Amino acid sequence: MFSTPSVRVRRRAGDDAEALGRKKLATAGRRPAWLDALAQRPDGQGEGAGEGAGEGAGEGAGEGAGEEGAAEMEAEAAAGYPRVLLQSDRHAVVALAEPPAEAVAFVEAAQARGWAVASGSAAQHAFVATAAECLVWACDGGGGGGVQRLALARDAAGAAGPPPAPVVVLVGGGAGDVGVVACSAGGRLRHWDGVAFGAARFAEADAGGLLGGDEAVRGVQVHADGVAVATRRGRLLHVALADGLAVRVAGGGGGGVLGRVSSLLGGAPAAAGDVVGLAEVRAAREVAVLTRARLQRWAVSRAHGARLAGSVDVGRLLAEAGAEPGAEALDVAATAAGDVCVLARLGGGLGVLVLGAQGASLWRLAQAGGAAAGAWPRLAAGGDALFVVHAGGATAVVLAGAAGRPALEAAVALRPGDAVAGFGAAPGDAVDVVCARAGVLRVSVDVARVRASAPADAATERVRAYAEQLEQAVAFGGAANPLALGVAAASPGDLAQAQAAALHVARALADGAQAGGLDVAAHVQRRLARVHRLAEVLAAHGLLARMDPAARAALCAAAEQLAAAAALWARQGAAAAAAGDAAPHVQLLANAAAAFLEARGAPAADALREMLRRHVRLLGELLGFVCARAPPLRQAVAAGGALAEARRVALEPAQLLAAALQPALRYRRAHAALYALPAGAPCAWWTATPAMAAALAAQAEAVFALRGEPPAGRPPLPGDVAADGRRLTLFDAAVVAAVRCAERDADADADAGCLAALVGLGLRAFADCLAAQPADALAARYAAVRPRLLLMLAAAGRPAAARRLAEEHGDLAALATLLLAMRGPEGAQHVRGAIARLGRGFALALCACYERRRAWASLLAVARLLPGRRAAAWLDEYLAQRAAQDPQALVHVAWVHDAAAGEYAEAAAQLALAARAAGVEGARSLLSVAKLALHVAEPAAAPAHARLDDALELCAAQAAVRRALSAAAAGDGAYDAAVATTTPECRHARPALYAVYCRRLAGVLADRALAAVDLADLLGFADAEPAGQQHPSPADAAVLHARHGLAVDILSRRPPSEHMAADAALRTVWRRVFALDDWPAVQARVAGRPQASDADVRAALVGTRLHQVLRDCVVGRRLPHPACFVAPADAAATAGDCELLVAAQLAAVDAPAPEIPVDGAAAAVSPEALARDYAAENAALERGLASGLVEYYDELMRIVADDAASGLLVATPSHSTVAADDDDDAASAAASADSEYRHELDTSMEIM
Repeated sequence: MFSTPSVRVRRRAGDDAEALGRKKLATAGRRPAWLDALAQRPDGQGEGAGEGAGEGAGEGAGEGAGEEGAAEMEAEAAAGYPRVLLQSDRHAVVALAEPPAEAVAFVEAAQARGWAVASGSAAQHAFVATAAECLVWACDGGGGGGVQRLALARDAAGAAGPPPAPVVVLVGGGAGDVGVVACSAGGRLRHWDGVAFGAARFAEADAGGLLGGDEAVRGVQVHADGVAVATRRGRLLHVALADGLAVRVAGGGGGGVLGRVSSLLGGAPAAAGDVVGLAEVRAAREVAVLTRARLQRWAVSRAHGARLAGSVDVGRLLAEAGAEPGAEALDVAATAAGDVCVLARLGGGLGVLVLGAQGASLWRLAQAGGAAAGAWPRLAAGGDALFVVHAGGATAVVLAGAAGRPALEAAVALRPGDAVAGFGAAPGDAVDVVCARAGVLRVSVDVARVRASAPADAATERVRAYAEQLEQAVAFGGAANPLALGVAAASPGDLAQAQAAALHVARALADGAQAGGLDVAAHVQRRLARVHRLAEVLAAHGLLARMDPAARAALCAAAEQLAAAAALWARQGAAAAAAGDAAPHVQLLANAAAAFLEARGAPAADALREMLRRHVRLLGELLGFVCARAPPLRQAVAAGGALAEARRVALEPAQLLAAALQPALRYRRAHAALYALPAGAPCAWWTATPAMAAALAAQAEAVFALRGEPPAGRPPLPGDVAADGRRLTLFDAAVVAAVRCAERDADADADAGCLAALVGLGLRAFADCLAAQPADALAARYAAVRPRLLLMLAAAGRPAAARRLAEEHGDLAALATLLLAMRGPEGAQHVRGAIARLGRGFALALCACYERRRAWASLLAVARLLPGRRAAAWLDEYLAQRAAQDPQALVHVAWVHDAAAGEYAEAAAQLALAARAAGVEGARSLLSVAKLALHVAEPAAAPAHARLDDALELCAAQAAVRRALSAAAAGDGAYDAAVATTTPECRHARPALYAVYCRRLAGVLADRALAAVDLADLLGFADAEPAGQQHPSPADAAVLHARHGLAVDILSRRPPSEHMAADAALRTVWRRVFALDDWPAVQARVAGRPQASDADVRAALVGTRLHQVLRDCVVGRRLPHPACFVAPADAAATAGDCELLVAAQLAAVDAPAPEIPVDGAAAAVSPEALARDYAAENAALERGLASGLVEYYDELMRIVADDAASGLLVATPSHSTVAADDDDDAASAAASADSEYRHELDTSMEIM
């Protein structure tokens, strides 16, 4: 669609329409018009659009090979006029001549005076005229070679104001000359038979008397020696040219010809209205006169003058054809077939009413809709094509098929500041348009091709229209082109069609046909410039940003591949010049291209040229094919004894990859702002295809075979082996192989830039793969390969390149490692520069690097790398992140850091936080140091001290519980002895809770610190002392005897952050305490004695486990009431309790702990199973409440309160089954156990 006529075609531009049509039909099937773009270079466009895209890749390659093509292009540019401004496969615009400076000055002077100017063209001549003078010049440079000035007959002075423009008709003069008929508005006529050599000779006549005050407005030539002139009120004057000298006027009379004919037909004189159009129907020697109300056809002959052939109401015709009410007739024209066409302004734009042999039909126009707002939309006919001409340009229209949508609507718009002054007939299906600045433009249409093309649906037509507009803007949209070539604004519904058209044009340019004689380098560079120009055109019209990222990436990829092709051709030429065409490594690419094309069924004599001309999109696959063919060629060369050449063959694929991919990726980086691809966009880059991956992998295998594996003693770098144990053999393997080769090969070491480029290409390809298919496995592999490549490059002696690539690809961890490898002040300066330049991300990576090296002093010194608090804040953030991940990791470093900064309170808080995740003994140490730090920071901070004391007491209690349970589990039966209860069915009645209990028990035995809520839950579940072979000490045994009171005591010291969970756990402990006794049996014992006294009831209640627990809490531990107590009616597990408790239990199950033997029935722990176990506890509580538990609880609270008030130690049994007469011994044992427990707590505090 970009084809430009050759010089010979331009010389035949004046051939008649029939010959031109035969030529087009004969050449239509030779090759697709999409590939004609490269046969010419329009003036002023495309040059420099792609300069720098390949950054010199391909400069100097193939110089002189395209001299023939360059000479043809220079000849076309030097030819001047005619000059092609636009050409597609269906229409074209050719500039015939630029406006003479004299004519431009004439028009400007007339406009400055306010005079009306008439303009037009015919017979290869153009004119501009005012009421006083007419200027005529030849469009092809003939006719005397200058501008002819003709003085016009002027009307007598009339109304005030500037005179109207005259009616000027150009008639054939023969021998390159032209005749002129000029009629003033008042009817004064002059006729010049020829203006080139006889401007002084003219004939004139005055028809002012026939006009009767009317005004001449339109004129048209009706035959070789006749001109018809229409007046504003409907009169028609027939001007007969007798031998070019005499002027004969026909059609006089007071009312004019139209009025007399109307009277003869029996009607009153018809007020036809103002004339708006006049056209000649050549086939019938008729003239069509269009007024605002009617359309008349007049037969005009030399002998009989003009006679009326028909008259019709144009408004009625429009209505019958389907036009909206109020449609307005604007102009009339007639095609070569004799169809009369009326241009009308419809409600939504413009339309054409065609009056042919098949009747009237209405065709609505879309492209010419903007002309409806113009001052004078006019209709012109050129052969079988129609042209809607308006001040801003013209629209070519071809009507074919059924009425409705034209087969072609091609808009031609002028640049702002230019305007159409007039138009005229042209040979063939064309029209000549006279512009104020652009000169005479010929708009032509290939009607035969348009009508022969198969009709397409609306969507396909929109795609074709967008593609045509893009092609025209790319190929012809230079600054010197007077046409405004662009893309129509795409609505949201048309964006898909515009995107498809853009991709189609890009593919056509990437795989375009090469013009005959044009050198490959120039050919590829021109295509690169046009693809780049395509992106600029899309961006200028706001379409590129609205396209999908994948489509934008495809456009960028087309330019990248062309840049790579240019560089590859240049390198091939340089290699041939250095080593000769016969060198095996030089022949590798050419032979691979031949085999590659032959395998695809497209053999070519010069395969590499053909590949770069027509198959650039397969460049990545070709590179992979080259790498696959290199090993057998290397083996063959080595077998012949040429070891040095075999080495070059082995390294040639890597050199080709670097030569091709470097300019491609350089183009992508240089024009990233143009394509505006978002970071991480899912784009399938051509550099990340499987073919490219296979290419680099094959190169790695070749170099491995040539150089061997590295020494076994060399330690592997990070990421050297994949997760499955296999060596990574994609891009990283290729680069590593090249680096190893460079360590041993002086030739490769001399080209160290190529090695660094290969590393960059490998990293870039991985990034492209991640953008195209974001996958965790690929991301993990990239994270492992990237530092390996960078560190290997540094080990090969290229640390500067490694640091640059690490910063470019965002591998801050590798950058920190590389910078710390630099010794002395220079390394420190680089570290300071990097942290100032890269900020927070690099600071955190540097801290991580110091931590891996266990360089604690350097880690603390990060705070002093920058002035102010920025670096210190980043160090604080890193320490906080590590504390959140692992509280034990850097707790001592954080303590030193905070202490050095004087932030002792913060240090104490961090130590207390770390104590939660430490073992019991470690927690006691950390809490002791935290207490010391808090004492230094806030000596009077009583609440904080109290919280630390509570935490220390919790550690002491847990240590005692661990010792007691460890002693109980030391014998045979281990866990069974430690968790034995007086109600063994608990592990079956509450299996899920039993499994959680066993899990927590294992954590205690492993010296793992538990939260207060978890420890209370552990103590509250078992309801009896263990029965193992080994027994704990009396103090530890007291802990187990008083476990429920200890659980309530622990919960009373809960931190404020655990308030809700502690309340739920407190209800759980008391709910389980209430379930320890057989309340139906107690009720039967009390109710079975009707005459029982208060003493009897008291004796029955004092023997319960509930009394023992209440007495331990109130008398022994002096816990406050009611904060630490829960009434039986309030002890049931609520829905909120279940939600909190189930979450805590599941967390305990998920936490790592030693394996413990758990019954199969209790092994499954789920939210549903835990909810069932809590429901079972609620059911047991309900049975107690039904047996009078509320009244018994109140009575026991009164008993315990009395004991606390009197200071008496009332004996209580240790088991609910102990007889009443044994109460004294049990009370003594309980008192002794409580005393020993208190002694243990005091001893633990003294130790800490």
